Amino acid sequence: MLPYELQAAIEADLMRANHSAVANAAASLQQRYLCESGQGERLVTRNEEALAYALTRMPATYGAVYAALSYALEVVGCDGLSTVLDVGARKSILERSREMWYSE
Repeated sequence: MLPYELQAAIEADLMRANHSAVANAAASLQQRYLCESGQGERLVTRNEEALAYALTRMPATYGAVYAALSYALEVVGCDGLSTVLDVGARKSILERSREMWYSE
């Protein structure tokens, strides 16, 4: 489950969005992920695509990252992790990992 603040922001964007444009962007994005992923090009380039990503792919990605970080903390503990690079992360999960490391 996404953090409340993020979920609320996504829902607010969805309320303002053109739903058919977001649905079309989601279908296009899914096709590009299947056919173009890993070719070094950005797959999300428009606002509708970003919202479609947030609705369709982000929850699963967030859940997977959360589960992996939780497991790493369980196995290694906070002492074994000093940066997000220790878990193979980029800046995108920096804030969430900080919350997990310092809240426990």
